[in-house]
Amino acid sequence: MSPRPALALHSRADPVDPLAALGLHGLSSVTSPVLAAWVTGDPLLLVGPHGTAKTALVERIAAALGHSFRAYDASKALFEDLIGFPDPSSLAEGRVRYVPTALSLWDVSAVLIDEISRAAPSLQNKWLEVVRARRLMGLPLSDLRQVVAAMNPPGYPGARPLDPALAGRFAYVVRMPTVAEMAPDDVAAIILTRSPEDAPAIPGRAERAATDPEDLVALIERARARLVETLSAQGASLAPYVQGLARQLLHRDIALDGRRLSMIHRSLLACRAVDAERGIDGETADRTFAHLRHLMPTAAMGEPMPDDVLYSAHSRAWDSAVGSVRSTSPAARLLQWQDPLGLAEGWASHIHALTEAEHHEVASRIIRPLINSAADLSARAAALSALRSSLSIIERYHAHLPIDVTSRLMIAWSQICGMNAMTLGELREVLEGQSLVGTREMLRHRFAIELARDEPGQPGSINDERRKATLTALEKEALR
Repeated sequence: MSPRPALALHSRADPVDPLAALGLHGLSSVTSPVLAAWVTGDPLLLVGPHGTAKTALVERIAAALGHSFRAYDASKALFEDLIGFPDPSSLAEGRVRYVPTALSLWDVSAVLIDEISRAAPSLQNKWLEVVRARRLMGLPLSDLRQVVAAMNPPGYPGARPLDPALAGRFAYVVRMPTVAEMAPDDVAAIILTRSPEDAPAIPGRAERAATDPEDLVALIERARARLVETLSAQGASLAPYVQGLARQLLHRDIALDGRRLSMIHRSLLACRAVDAERGIDGETADRTFAHLRHLMPTAAMGEPMPDDVLYSAHSRAWDSAVGSVRSTSPAARLLQWQDPLGLAEGWASHIHALTEAEHHEVASRIIRPLINSAADLSARAAALSALRSSLSIIERYHAHLPIDVTSRLMIAWSQICGMNAMTLGELREVLEGQSLVGTREMLRHRFAIELARDEPGQPGSINDERRKATLTALEKEALR
């Protein structure tokens, strides 16, 4: 069996993750775009279900960077909370001066507008001025340096889509990962972490993971200096890619305005600057797409852009502007695998990075040994395990897979293994996400039974002699 190619996207195995140092685990996929927002000072919107650490993320970064910080619940905050009360003496002078309160916005340098999607449209419009121009009632918020908002995804109970004018003002629209999308080590770290707000009655509770705030301050400052350099040195070279991206999306009737294109250009360069300070090569096609996913406003508007649509536009724009990168793309590396089981395992990790034709190629690689009468028993057993794995992938990512690819794999399962009671039971366990002990060995014996049937899938008609011969061959192969 040929060795599996490496699938690492980064230039080092252990990139610096300052969010983990702040006690925020499982957020490595969004670390660079989140920090890039603080590098540029552009508005940042966090989109995710409850429990995805949106508030904790902003609080801890603001504290580490030394900001005066205030959070507002946009669904409950009154406008008087933000602006304070008019000073009557100022009216006699022909102008309006506001008397600040403990909740007003005049003296903060970082603000979190939480639950912005639950605010009434009239209140969302009042927040627009803060997000867009850092002004309040036309008056400048001279101390305000960073505006962050947070929301549940549209369609979440009580959450409204943002008005396009408001959503379009956020340069970064970061989709927060859920626990189901995190690595096991990160989930374990989350389980063992307690914030100061958790279980306050228990003495000696775990402390928040500590980091030297100066480390994060230094990283942000270095990334900002690097960005200033790259805006002139690399800015022009990246512009054709952004133009190409706009053209490709327009073919899909998705129009990006000039402000969004400028935001994408600047934000990608900022993400690259943060990546460089973290020890990551941020100038690859793969890494560019990883950041691009967090630079589109549609996730806040109830019309999320499918990753396969965005990737297709990105890939074509990259090939045209930067040069062909297919030979080093995850799809190209994935399709180098000869082992169908390894191919299926890698498929799940790159489900959004493949074109429709590449999805079909993966399906063909999985199915081909099963219908190839010349394939040896070991190859067919491995291919059946791969087909079994593909059912779980279909269940998790069916919305991102071409329907005919899904159909091909399901039809193959039906034709090869049938749909008798045992198979239906196994399929149900896959679709319910239950893990099975000894899955591969069980499948090998299941395959032997199916080979012994006169008609695959039928509950009877088992040729005992053929079954015994097949099982013997399997046992001999297993002892090699």
